Amino acid sequence: MDIGTGLGEWACQMAQVGLQVTGYDHSSVAIKRARELHGPHGGTLRFELHDFDNDPAPRNLGTGNIDLVSCRHSIHFLDLQRFIVDVRRWLHPDGVLHVTTAVTEKIRREIGLPEERVRALAQGWREYDRYDLAPDGSITAVVLRGPWG
Repeated sequence: MDIGTGLGEWACQMAQVGLQVTGYDHSSVAIKRARELHGPHGGTLRFELHDFDNDPAPRNLGTGNIDLVSCRHSIHFLDLQRFIVDVRRWLHPDGVLHVTTAVTEKIRREIGLPEERVRALAQGWREYDRYDLAPDGSITAVVLRGPWG
């Protein structure tokens, strides 16, 4: 799953390495364009319109049937508490939540998560890893495995 897929570039890259991917976005314009740009992937890649804050979970997201959830620069748009509860339910026991986000204190803008919330993502997961994508730590990635710690 790619949450906040936008034009679907990351979802497409995941599909190109053999994953079956659904990219979700709340923007119908983004989903339409992602489908236009990445239509030839057949059954390995699809795009769906969905608002994870206001809509019920998509029907295909059952308990423990997802391997990977990716949020690239999108988690700060979500109701974080609700979303984490949902992701824990969807992931299988060795499933991974991969979050890429800006750290607001380092970019001096409100787009991203504050350092305290980035660190808090680790709570309750079996494994936590973090690596910076920018030399100054302004963009960071968090990898969470084992949703039930």
